[in-house]
Formats: sequence, structure tokens, C-alpha cells
Amino acid sequence: MLIEEYLEKHAQENPNKMALAVLDECVTYKELWEYVKCLATYMKSHFHIKKGDYVVIRSSQTMEHIIVYLAIHLSGAIAILLEKDVPRQTLEDIIKQTSSSLLFSWQAETVYDMIFVYCLSNLKKDLIEMCDTIHLEKWIDFPRATDMADVIFTTGTTGHSKGVMLSHGNLCATAENLIYGFEMKKSDCMVVVGPLNHANSIRKVYTAIIVGSSVVVLNGMSSIKNFFVALEKYPVNSLCLPPSAVQVLIQVSGYKLSEYNNQIEYVENSTAPMPENLRKKMIEMLPNSRLYNGYGSSEAGSIVIYDYNHIKKKAGCIGKPSYNAKLFFVDEKGNRINASRESPGLIACDGKVNMQGYLGDEKLTRQVLRDGCVYTNDIGYLDKDGFVYLVGRKDDVINLGGLKISPTEVEEIVEQYKNVRESLLIEVSDSLLGTYLKLLVVPIGSLETQELMKYLRENLEYYKVPRVIECVKEISHTYNGKKDRKLYTK
Repeated sequence: MLIEEYLEKHAQENPNKMALAVLDECVTYKELWEYVKCLATYMKSHFHIKKGDYVVIRSSQTMEHIIVYLAIHLSGAIAILLEKDVPRQTLEDIIKQTSSSLLFSWQAETVYDMIFVYCLSNLKKDLIEMCDTIHLEKWIDFPRATDMADVIFTTGTTGHSKGVMLSHGNLCATAENLIYGFEMKKSDCMVVVGPLNHANSIRKVYTAIIVGSSVVVLNGMSSIKNFFVALEKYPVNSLCLPPSAVQVLIQVSGYKLSEYNNQIEYVENSTAPMPENLRKKMIEMLPNSRLYNGYGSSEAGSIVIYDYNHIKKKAGCIGKPSYNAKLFFVDEKGNRINASRESPGLIACDGKVNMQGYLGDEKLTRQVLRDGCVYTNDIGYLDKDGFVYLVGRKDDVINLGGLKISPTEVEEIVEQYKNVRESLLIEVSDSLLGTYLKLLVVPIGSLETQELMKYLRENLEYYKVPRVIECVKEISHTYNGKKDRKLYTK
């Protein structure tokens, strides 16, 4: 069964159960299915959307966004998920590239002559009229697992935008990884704060639909009050909080989340590595909860999951491979190797989660996707107990006189120091001093750099110890919450 088939099933078996909530607005499974079915029918009958057509959505944290997303699938079309503020030129290029004829946007667009724009703010009113005038059943035709479902655009680490093509089968395989990895159940109710064009957030929505559980969508952490209101108003027992959201939550509300220790069963902190200081604070606030950090990508879904609250701390460990992911390791020529701590390799993944390719970029697809396997630039290895360790990215590894240094390994040690919030290790070239390591540190309160240097010398090999430590107010992050290394190494 696929996502929309599960939606129909739950609408029949649990029609009055809450499926989705956005602030004060919520819909049951029956209502959501009727809305989706109605809009999919309207798209086919009035907009003449056909199987395989591309339909564009500008992201918004609304009920309408989710209805449109599911209706696109049910209509047989392919959903192109874009940021709310995607540059006009990028939007126009994607519309031309895909010959899209329909754009859903929360605000009225008056500048695109090449495409019909549907304003989402009118959707609820229009759906009522649609449902009264359309014979729905004759238009319903569920997609197949091999049909294309989504194109999710990601900048990744290459700097340019890539459209990741995912089939309906890919979506369900990723959902299975999360269901088994998080031990999800029908009674779950999860708060999701990330943008719905981002793979990590939209996955939680369709995974909940497959399980038959509930999701509460918030507009980021722009209102901490709304976050805690949601925890009180709905039967919330799980959270999807990227590390950046956790940081904001703690800065604004301190340890208030600890008041919900007996309510929250699990929290997912994926999209970026969890800094050690935040990891410790989450464990302190929610000692009884399962706390997950996942490793994955838009290209291969969530392929490694780690409950860092209930598994003994292993430096560099990111967990065990997920249900539908088979990891292996290769050298720089693509040959399979037995990777180890002393001789790590590049991580590759085989399994039903893997993308179909990059939209309009066959060359890049051939580089990353070979024989159905996704090859990454992440360096890691597997230990004898089946745990995966991430050393760093191939492009990030620093080579000093033949000695290879993983910045993430050093940063993990740094961020265990009591007065460090976050850190970034970079390579610096100087005409007088030559090439050396520099550590940028965001301190908590006052920080004695000499004491930190002493700590590093005691915990790192000599060649990994930075020559210079500089305190900074903040470290820039990419849109997805990862440290923006390229900004500091230009």
C-alpha cells in the first residue's frame, strides 16, 4: 500500500481520529481524505492534470499545503516542493524545465504568464464547492510504487540546487525506516516545526499517515508560546526538533521542556549533527525519553538511527543501519572495502530508499547513483557490533603534511568542554606561519582559551590540536542547520 491508500484506509477505519493540526485548526482522517480526493479530482477535471505532470508548491506551514501535496500524488502528478521564498529566477527555471502548468502558492502570484497560479488562501472555501459539484469516485486512480512522487530541491554541500526525484516506493521505504527506528505507533502525536518543503519534515507527515497517527505542524520556533500550547492542547508524545530548534528552545525557555518528561516518549533531532552540549541538555531534560539523531539525505532517506539517550556514548557513532538500508564502504575508486577506524571508507547505501536520480542532470546522477546504490562523500566505518561511525565529509577532511584530520571528530571533543556551546575547526594558510589549524569557538559565558588548549592537548593527538583558538559570537549554518564550513574556508 502507498501513502494515499493508507489515508483512505484510516479514513474508513478511524474516520473521527485527528490526522493533522495546524495551530487551532485540525482535521480528522475522514475530512483529510475527502479534501485530498476532492482536490485531486478537481485538478484532473478542471486543470487537466495528467499522470506524470509536474505541479509546483511554494512551501507554507499550513493545512492547505499538506492537502495539496497529497492531492498531487492522488492525481498522478509529481509534487515539486520549493522553499517559500525561492528566488523568482529559480522558480521560473524550474517551471520551464519541467513544463509545469500549475503552481500552488499561499500568496497570489501575478507575474508568471507561463503557468496557472492557484492561491492556497482560497482553497478551503473552494473545496466545499468542489465536493458538491464533482463526481469523485470515477476520477480516483491510486499511483503505483514505481511512479514518480516528489522532486525535493536541496543545495547539499555542492552549493548548487539539485532536484532529487523520489518514487512512491521510495517514500514508503523511508517511512518504514522511521516507523521501525522510532518504534512508532497509532497513538503517537508528533510536533513538526521544520519547513514542509524539507525532506525531514514532509517525511514525518506521510509516515504518520501510513501509521495512522497524528501530526501537529508549527511554523518553526517563531513562537515558543505556540510550541508549549501545542503540547498542552493536543496529545503530543513525540517531537521532531532539529538541533537549531533545540538551541532556540533552550535559549528562550531554558529547561521548561523538562516539565514534559513524562509526556514525551521520543524526540528526533535529525537534519544536522547534534552538538555535544545540546545532546547533554536534552538527556538532562528528558531522561526517560528516547532521543534520536538520524543520518541520511534527500537522496537516500533516513538510513542510520541512533538513540543517544539509551545507548552508551560512542564517540563518532551515528547508530545502526535502518530497516530498508544496506550500508557498505568503498575507496575513492568505488571499490568495496572493509572499512575500519584505522582505514575508513566512503559510505554507500543500497536499498528501496534510494532516489531515482537528479532532475535534468544525468551526469551528476551517474556520479552519485550507480546500479541503484547511492554513493556519498561521507567517510565512515562499521564496528564489530554493527554500529556506524561518521568521520566526516571527504571535502572537509584537512590534510596537514600528509596527516588527515576530521574536523567533526575534533569538534565533538571540543564541544564536550563545559564552557563551549559550538565550535568549528578550519584550515588557515598564512605566508609567514604556513598552513595550520584554527578553532572557532562560541563560548558559554567566559572561556579561558589556555585552559581549553590544555584540555585539547590531553584529549587529542598532537597534530589535531589547533594552533589558534578564537572566540566568536556565532557560527553560521546552512538552511538545513548544518555548519557552513565553506563560508569559513573561502
